Amino acid sequence: MQSTSCPSPDSVAGLLERGREMHKFLARPYPRKRLSITLNSNEPTTLNALQRNVAKTLKRLNNKTDRLWYKRPRNTWWQAAFFIEGHEFEAASPVTMHVHGILAPGLGMHDGRYLEMMSPGLDEGAIRTGDKTLLCERHITRAWRDVYGKGSVRIKGISDLPGWAYYCTKDLCRRGPHLRRAHEAYLLLPEY
Repeated sequence: MQSTSCPSPDSVAGLLERGREMHKFLARPYPRKRLSITLNSNEPTTLNALQRNVAKTLKRLNNKTDRLWYKRPRNTWWQAAFFIEGHEFEAASPVTMHVHGILAPGLGMHDGRYLEMMSPGLDEGAIRTGDKTLLCERHITRAWRDVYGKGSVRIKGISDLPGWAYYCTKDLCRRGPHLRRAHEAYLLLPEY
């Protein structure tokens, strides 16, 4: 007789179910624009160092958005889900660890701050050169390169949210040697 109980959270079936739930969570509608983000270290690093530096980068973005962000409710902070890929022993060819994620302003973020961060910077250099880079991307790039000098940052608006959510969570939703590691390596921030 088949059991109707839920799978153990640490079983393969439990991990796959958690991965599907994460995908559904990320693909749900959200009232403010979400951004796709890819952070690449472009140099050797460890999983712990990469996780710590991703969190530090998001803290710096929150600080650039609002100097007193840590005193405000969490729903005013930038929110993110990051998924780490590129562990050397899993790759067919050498790959540096990198992060794919979804970045969104908290629902309680002041509209003025939200609009400022989601528009090109208005500093003299940006106006002179016609730079259309979002201000939030500039802040993240600066923070990321402080840690990984050769690091790269790519941020874009998301036109296909379910597709990007699947791409980010693909290692959480497929059987294979990467499944358990993927569930140990993702970050939901803020977790300060």
